[in-house]
Parts: sequence; C-alpha cells; structure tokens
Amino acid sequence: MQELTRPSPNLVLMACSATKRASAAPALDLYQGVMYSTFRANVRQDARPHVAILSAHHGVIAGDSVIEPYDTRLTPETAGRMLTNPRGYLQYAKPVGAKNVLLAGSKSYRRVMMAVLPELIASGVIAPDAKISETDGCGIGYQRQQLREFLRACEPQGALEVVGHHENGNPLYYELEGFKVGQDVDVQYGKMVGKPAEPAFIDELFYFRDVAMACVRMLNAKNPKAAHRWAALKHITPADHSGFGAPPAPDE
Repeated sequence: MQELTRPSPNLVLMACSATKRASAAPALDLYQGVMYSTFRANVRQDARPHVAILSAHHGVIAGDSVIEPYDTRLTPETAGRMLTNPRGYLQYAKPVGAKNVLLAGSKSYRRVMMAVLPELIASGVIAPDAKISETDGCGIGYQRQQLREFLRACEPQGALEVVGHHENGNPLYYELEGFKVGQDVDVQYGKMVGKPAEPAFIDELFYFRDVAMACVRMLNAKNPKAAHRWAALKHITPADHSGFGAPPAPDE
C-alpha cells in the first residue's frame, strides 16, 4: 500500500485533454494527453502536489474524481459560459490552502482558470497569498518543460506516522493536518449551521477518498455504543473539555 505523505502546499490546475481512456477512471488517469504523460513521468510520491483539472464538460474537478469519457471541447461559447459563472463550474472545493500554484494549459484554458481563482481562494483551496504561475509558452514542448520544472521543484513533505490500520487496510495516523489522537475537539457539521458545536474526543485519524477524517467519540452521547462518528477535519475545531468528564468508553 502506498504511504501517504503530509499535505502538500503545492497545487497544479491542469487543462483536460482530448485524448482519453475508453472507460471511466479517475480524471488524472482518464486523460492521456502529453501534459498528463509529463506529469506521471516527473511527479515524485514524496512531493506530490494536489491536482485539480479544468474540464470543458465538468468544470473544475479533483484529479481523483471518477468520470466517464466525453467529447466536449472548450469552445469560445463554453469558455464564455464559464467566465460568466465561474462558481457554477467549481466542483473542486477541498480546503488545502495551497501556497504554490501552477496553471497548466493553453491560453484559452488559463483564461478560465484565472476567472476561477477567486472562487478557489474563497473556498480555501488556494491561500490568499499564494504564488500563482502559468505555463506561457506558445508550443506544447515548452509547456511540458514548465510543468516538469514545477514538479521537480516541489519539496518532499515527509511521511506521516502510521499507528495502525482499519480492517480494510486503510492507514491510521497519530497526527493529521494539525490534529492528534486523544485531542479534545468541537464538531460542527456544515448542516448544523446555527446549532452549537458538540464536544468530542478524537479516537482515530485517517484519509477517506483523499479527505482528512477523524473517528470521534461524542462526549454528550447518552448511549456509548452510539457515540462514535466520522467527521471531516474541516468540521472540527480544537477545544478544551478537561472539566467535562471522561469520554464514553470505547465499544468492546
């Protein structure tokens, strides 16, 4: 199993490609154009950046989004619709706070990418003070060189400490994106807007479909067997519940 690394401060926003696999696959594997070949040949697993893709059919999606092959092209009309309503084409909203961003694609694609940047910043994908660079060569060979240089300049982030595994083999970590096992936290899901946060205790930390998650024990649960929940780390904030009492005992 591939060992995950600490969250990368780098992000590549790539244009989709006309050459694709014949069946559904994660977008980064579906596209078979030369820029994607360059990415696969030069990316290092210990310094792997986040990847978002501007698809003429789907809008901005995550590199691991599983999609079907399609034949939509970025025509002036399609680009015009995206430029008019960039938020409506933003399907990627993972808050990674990227500090170093490369816009990789032709001029027409980069024009749309620039229009989407404010939405990516507002959603937390890109940090407000991020360095933004672009592939700007007239030829695809120069664009490939710029992508290659960006990937090779990404610094290794270091491996996460694996402390165990789920039954399905998914790694468990002691520390993940600023949180630690055993930490007191407050949980407030997006759908709980207007409701008070609920006190909890982190039992496990892991990734699920590239989303940082925690298995928490809710401190106010009346039934210990129903106290365990999964929560994305974006819905969790640090807290101090030292006066609250012991958390519910784990299920035997």
